[in-house]
Amino acid sequence: MPPPTAGLKSLGVDYGLIHTGIAVTIGYESQPVTVLSNHNGKHNTTHLIHTIVDTYLVNSNAHRCVLGLPLERNGTEGRQSELTREFASRLLVGVVERLGPEFPVVLWDERFTSMEAASRLGILGNPNGERMDDVSASVILEDYYKRGSQRQQGTNTD
Repeated sequence: MPPPTAGLKSLGVDYGLIHTGIAVTIGYESQPVTVLSNHNGKHNTTHLIHTIVDTYLVNSNAHRCVLGLPLERNGTEGRQSELTREFASRLLVGVVERLGPEFPVVLWDERFTSMEAASRLGILGNPNGERMDDVSASVILEDYYKRGSQRQQGTNTD
């Protein structure tokens, strides 16, 4: 039996300082959508990334946003986790304004999603500069749907 989250449209986000991947569920499967360039995390482009993600959420009629949380191999949080939580907090401001306070923004453990994405693209061990963040976002969504909400790292409803 699929988890109760299966079938609801979700937007997956793999946030990074250089590239941010976007994926969306279509039926029960996630599909990569696009990779956004963040130009080294400069404030003006980070704000633009928030705006674009917010627009995707509204235009796709998503029921939730699943944002990858980059944990260390041992499960602890590092600097990138902190930056991602800051991104999530700023994203939430726009989400609450446009979609309401009940709209869930879920932080989800994204360990090993880049390796899985590289494997799917056949570039494991030799990425040659290929951007695969949208496929990583798709893997994040798949993991979220596969495991349900049992491993949630946090939502705006906490």
